Amino acid sequence: MQKLCLLSNIPLFFYEDGIGITECFGNFDKEENPLGADPLLVRRLIDQCRSVSGPVVVSENKAVCFSAVKAGDNQYILAGPMCSQFLSNVEIHRFYKLHKMEKIQQKAPARLGFMQMLSLISLIYTAVTGEICDEEKLLRENKLAYVDPEELERDKASFRIGKVEEEAYHHTYMEEMQWINCIKNGNEVKAKEMCDSLAENAGKLSGKELNHQRNLAICAVTLATRAAIDSGVTPAEAYILSDVYIDKIDKCSDLGQLIELRRLSTMEFTRQVKEARKEKARSNYIEQCKDYIINHYQYKIRLEEVADAIGINKNYLSHLFKKEEGISMNEYMNRVRVKRAENLLKYSDATLTEISSYVCFNSQSHFGSVFKKCNGVTPQQYRDRYRSREFLKK
Repeated sequence: MQKLCLLSNIPLFFYEDGIGITECFGNFDKEENPLGADPLLVRRLIDQCRSVSGPVVVSENKAVCFSAVKAGDNQYILAGPMCSQFLSNVEIHRFYKLHKMEKIQQKAPARLGFMQMLSLISLIYTAVTGEICDEEKLLRENKLAYVDPEELERDKASFRIGKVEEEAYHHTYMEEMQWINCIKNGNEVKAKEMCDSLAENAGKLSGKELNHQRNLAICAVTLATRAAIDSGVTPAEAYILSDVYIDKIDKCSDLGQLIELRRLSTMEFTRQVKEARKEKARSNYIEQCKDYIINHYQYKIRLEEVADAIGINKNYLSHLFKKEEGISMNEYMNRVRVKRAENLLKYSDATLTEISSYVCFNSQSHFGSVFKKCNGVTPQQYRDRYRSREFLKK
């Protein structure tokens, strides 16, 4: 239990019915935890634990979870709180208020991905009982994301009946592949035309038009990302672009903007492919080297490490990079770091010292010198000139 507590940063307690918590695993204070401060929560977990054969998971607002595993007669391992998503300050306050803990210092519960949370609970159960925890049973008995197979089959049948008339107007697989091939060939004009045509004839992805367009845009970005990677765009660049667009689509509540974001993403992925095709003749080693730098620019990068990662001699890599790119590898690294710094200067309130450290410059003065060499202005002048009005308003 101590090691699981250390690995997960989730508070774990040993509880005896009629006595209470008798042991805390890890550096946690039970008085500052709902499991130590809220007897109603504990009673709910224990009562539920007696009615099932496996671990119990109690979810609050589908975000914060607590768990209990029976460890013997009237003995239990309690775990939590654990959170599957980021909580706002308001949500954190509500969480503590729910457990009548407003007076203590309030901090967000430790965050675990949903599958990590299930794995932790399964490991606790196995450590205590020696039995393997069936995750499907864990989901089903705790009513966590369980889907009834019979209900799913009924939905499929109903959906097929309703789709009969619509099929005549639905785009075909071949039309979809033509659009993907336009992206792969770097044909911007045709890719945009086909993107609009497919959207007009797409199957209904939601009963609400706004949700339909949002789902359609996410599907388009996902397919365009795969097409771009297949055509030589580095996965690092393609996934960054994908993440940016999907995040904006997810937050967008304007129908026109959703349609425009779908179009813009198609155009930008197609342009990336076009650019990648121009560079296709370049050495694969150089592309691997650039990909390594893009993925590790936040850390100190040595020539030897990059050469080892892609499997060539460091002197040969240095010579090849200078020959094909026209600049040294170190200059390229600085340009990547400056480019990332530009975004932080425009869209964050981080200090120049924080930004300099984040993009891995030796000092703020070195950062300022390199930045001015690339942009002709200092980082502060750049921030003053280009700071996003939308960001300042927020």
